[in-house]
Amino acid sequence: PRQPAQTPYEYARALESQLPEIAQDVDGMTVEFSEARYSRHDIPPEHVGLVRRYWERIKQALRK
Repeated sequence: PRQPAQTPYEYARALESQLPEIAQDVDGMTVEFSEARYSRHDIPPEHVGLVRRYWERIKQALRK
């Protein structure tokens, strides 16, 4: 689990070190999360499908 003091990018690096095969998906999810969480603009609807694809691939890797 993410530590309370870890930034999303620090957590991503920790996860990528354990599962390098999904590093691109983790990077993409981290960028999208950070934009959704910290920006003041609306997130384009097409980003939702992209995030879902990242998440599905990450979940599959975590289940292995």
